[in-house]
Amino acid sequence: MKVIFNSFIPWGKAMGMTVIKWIFCRKSWEAYQYSNLFKKMVNHEHVHEAQILDFAPSWMPCRHLFGSLFFYPLYLLEWLLKIIPATVGEANPYRSISFEIEAYLNEYDYEYLKKRKRFASFKYLFKLWNTNTKLGK
Repeated sequence: MKVIFNSFIPWGKAMGMTVIKWIFCRKSWEAYQYSNLFKKMVNHEHVHEAQILDFAPSWMPCRHLFGSLFFYPLYLLEWLLKIIPATVGEANPYRSISFEIEAYLNEYDYEYLKKRKRFASFKYLFKLWNTNTKLGK
């Protein structure tokens, strides 16, 4: 995946964001691109790339684009469905998204993608993460 440093994407507090097959990163992080924190963020975004590719057959020429047509709507739908239960239960709706749970739990495991099974994020579909829960390892 290519990392693109810019001033527009990502928004909010995010350091990086996967869009189809590119990682958009804050321009201010360009100086840190050889740090362990940056390496962890890139690994986190690579997990998202694998999740996108789950939705496209391996023979397909435009796998990232095709997979994105399913990944992003499901990501948004899950976030919308978890807003109320997560907020009532003092959980974080963003961190409760199954795709994010898988990425956060494995962002320090640089060998994870070699052993990852297809649709691995679905096992976290019905989980809510409390705001106090530490997801990193």
